[in-house]
Amino acid sequence: MVAAIVISDQGVLVGRRQDGEPPWTFIAGEIEPGESPADAAVREVREETGLLVRAGRIVGRRVHPATGRTMIYMTAQPTHGTHVFVGDERELAEVRWVGPAEADELLPGHVRASAGSRGPRAAGLSGARSSRPPDSRSSQVPTYVRA
Repeated sequence: MVAAIVISDQGVLVGRRQDGEPPWTFIAGEIEPGESPADAAVREVREETGLLVRAGRIVGRRVHPATGRTMIYMTAQPTHGTHVFVGDERELAEVRWVGPAEADELLPGHVRASAGSRGPRAAGLSGARSSRPPDSRSSQVPTYVRA
């Protein structure tokens, strides 16, 4: 499995899972036979969000506690804009850009874990910012949900 930590000037890209297990996730999926983790990350992001990205470096690995499968976390950056949409409604209910604090809130332990022991800055999250106005939880925050 590979999880893409997609970072832009809009923040970090997260998806709300249909099954709610866990509720929020980085964009992730299976590495197909013969596929590199980088190629899988690029493919999964395109399939699930419509976003074209360039894979960066691997920032962490762990054995998933529930499945026993190895998870590879790698950075990625958009190459052609930041517009996203739900591309796979079976897996995701919503995709959106969030800032580092909200990413840590939605993905407790994952931002630090995926960035390794060096913290979120190592994954490039320190420069990411949310599309949400400061100190706001209003519904005016752009989220991308396919109706």
